[in-house]
Amino acid sequence: MDVIGVEPSTRMRNIARREHDHPRVRYLAGSAEALPLASASVEVAWLSMVLHHIRDLDACAQELRRVVKPGGRVLLRSSFAGRLDSARFYAFFPGALAADEQRLPGLAAVQRTFEAHGFAFQALDVVHQLLDPTWNAYVERIGHRALSSFEYISDAAFEAGLAAMRAAGDAGEEEPVYEDIDLLVFERP
Repeated sequence: MDVIGVEPSTRMRNIARREHDHPRVRYLAGSAEALPLASASVEVAWLSMVLHHIRDLDACAQELRRVVKPGGRVLLRSSFAGRLDSARFYAFFPGALAADEQRLPGLAAVQRTFEAHGFAFQALDVVHQLLDPTWNAYVERIGHRALSSFEYISDAAFEAGLAAMRAAGDAGEEEPVYEDIDLLVFERP
């Protein structure tokens, strides 16, 4: 099976090519709302942690309906508003939690959108995934401020939250850090 990665950012496509080069993987310029793929050409579409970056979810669902073959699947791995309880960093960044509850799509709305475009709901699974092997590794990764959640809080709020996370690590939190991520599955009839 060949894999096609669709990414609007030239920089991100170049990083993907450099760090994940493989003879059966191609990276194309495009967006979820305008996929550079032939109709009925894809068996599975995998959208991982990107729904909140999609400007027009209706257009995305319509494009996926066009490119996914009958009997094909759409897998949406995402965090949804109202279902953010397991992400441990929110305890230290309440402003990020408040922002994400407002900006992330809700599960029911996403399901309605895809069903309105002819997809059949198949499953909602919760994946309990390992994020980091230790609390300190988790704090180190959070310290890069790479999560889009942190765009919505001040530098002072970020630094205060990070200091509180480090203090929790100093208090002996060394177990692995897990988070529950939703996996929503649809089939194209």
